[in-house]
Amino acid sequence: VNSGARIGLAKEVMSKFRVAWNQNDVSRGPAYLYLSPNDYKELKDSVTVDRVEVNGKTQYRIRDIIGKKNGLGVENLSGSGLIAGETSKAYDD
Repeated sequence: VNSGARIGLAKEVMSKFRVAWNQNDVSRGPAYLYLSPNDYKELKDSVTVDRVEVNGKTQYRIRDIIGKKNGLGVENLSGSGLIAGETSKAYDD
């Protein structure tokens, strides 16, 4: 079921994150998203991360994206939930 909701993503993070692939194989899908050390320095107030070492290089694995702007898409999910509830009630009537 597609509720039609969108989830926003902080634009400052969207242009910087990188993808670590499962077993370095794109066909196996992403293992996690990460930032380079320089990008993390710039975005440290917009994300929470785990510092990891991969092949001798530091990566900052993204755990949470907070963003600078408040309310990144949550209102869309709330609205979709309300619409779904009302639609369900209408079917029962």
